[in-house]
Amino acid sequence: MIYDDDRFHPTINNDIDTITDKKSNNDVNNGYNKVIKTYIDTCGKKQKYVLEYYSSYKLNGPIINAVTGIKYLNLKNGTKSEDLFFKISINTGENNSINKILFYDTPEQYEVHQHTKLSNKTITQWYEKQKKIELSLQ
Repeated sequence: MIYDDDRFHPTINNDIDTITDKKSNNDVNNGYNKVIKTYIDTCGKKQKYVLEYYSSYKLNGPIINAVTGIKYLNLKNGTKSEDLFFKISINTGENNSINKILFYDTPEQYEVHQHTKLSNKTITQWYEKQKKIELSLQ
């Protein structure tokens, strides 16, 4: 089956066609945020989508997965633990205009969640860094 009208597969959990209402989670204490963003689709047209994400908001607080909201209680924001994740900084000008850090398990998780494509160089560098970390733990 081919999906010509939607560049995202409908069975992907974070596809914008299947947004769930998380208003009960929308508070500073769990890092949940929701903003409207845009991207350029494969036809060159500007498209809007709702980006729901969890940010790690406290220095020395737990690292929170941007997609799932899972808190890694033993891994702290602002420490070497950050090196285990692909992280980005986001400042949308919304949600109190606070610069937030988003942590992803892999660069590919980031690409799917943010509807974007990273360079091969960026992805390769991240995986090489992970190999070095793994070797240093042995």
